[in-house]
Amino acid sequence: MKHVLITLYALAFSAVLFAQEGYDIRVKIDGYAEPEIYLGVFLGDKQYLKDTTIIQPDGSYYFQSKEPIEQGTYLVVLPPDNNYFQVILGDDQIMELSTKSPELSQNMKVKGSVENEVFYDYINFIGQMRQKASPIQEEIKKLQEAGSDTKKQDEQLSNIDKEVRKKQDEIVSKYENSIVAALIKANLPLDEPTFEGDSEDEVRKKRYYWTLDHYFDNIDLADERILRSPFLFQRVNNYTDNMLIQHPDTIAKGVDRILELMRPAEATFKYYLIHFLNKYAASKIVGQDAIYVHIVNKYYSTGQAPWTEEKQLKKIVDNAKTLEPLLIGKTAPNIKMYTKDNTEIELHDFKAKYTILYFW
Repeated sequence: MKHVLITLYALAFSAVLFAQEGYDIRVKIDGYAEPEIYLGVFLGDKQYLKDTTIIQPDGSYYFQSKEPIEQGTYLVVLPPDNNYFQVILGDDQIMELSTKSPELSQNMKVKGSVENEVFYDYINFIGQMRQKASPIQEEIKKLQEAGSDTKKQDEQLSNIDKEVRKKQDEIVSKYENSIVAALIKANLPLDEPTFEGDSEDEVRKKRYYWTLDHYFDNIDLADERILRSPFLFQRVNNYTDNMLIQHPDTIAKGVDRILELMRPAEATFKYYLIHFLNKYAASKIVGQDAIYVHIVNKYYSTGQAPWTEEKQLKKIVDNAKTLEPLLIGKTAPNIKMYTKDNTEIELHDFKAKYTILYFW
């Protein structure tokens, strides 16, 4: 008997070690009993499947692996409607999540993960604040339509905003190194200074250039955990597509800035370098092929994309070399041609303000 007990203890102990080394996410959903559920991850502008599990005899689902999963924001997806709830996977990857369908987030209870407890407490807090704010916003709308004063209601909304900001600041301060703190901080508004100028146009310019310089102040692009979040891709694209002046040189400098901020996070750097290469290779906007050439010359030609297969790398570099002399602003190659009487002529022989080449 003693030997059996020791064996059982050893098995139990090894199971604990197994869970500690990998991830063990146990999910219980009242009112839901489909055969399987999925674990997905936010990456770029898409969500990718990371794991699948089937229902157990007790009605629970277990996501388990010997290896820890990359840290970030994940989602547990419930077929067939693909309803889902989010889960933060940081240092603590052993947890129990229990909820009720269909209001999954509102009914969430967490065991074993302080970070997810904080996350769902915050989500529910924000939901309560929205419920408080909604009737006030409706009242303001009616008062404005009637031409009445809304000072009292504006103050009420301001107080709700202050309450939300206080909660956010508390979490960011208390759980400084957590993913949930990073997510909240990344979505806080920038603390703008007061801008002064002789005209509204001057003030707008000052605000624009300040915002451009401080756009990423609240987002640590060197934190690889943020790569797997539902907002980073949109924020990066907004910077390159909307914040920057849409000139190839300006965009190229913006891309360089983003990649340098991301460089310490190897996976983030790799993902966005590939993203920018493909984005500007496929761009239909005239002149943006110059950004593609810049990316190839600065990163791919200099060995900063070591994950690229040799054959593919050569194709990318050769393509950029072909495009470079054809970019807007470059002197066209000295094409050699022949007239109908077989006289040899060269493009650079023509001395004109404009020369139009027509091929058929």
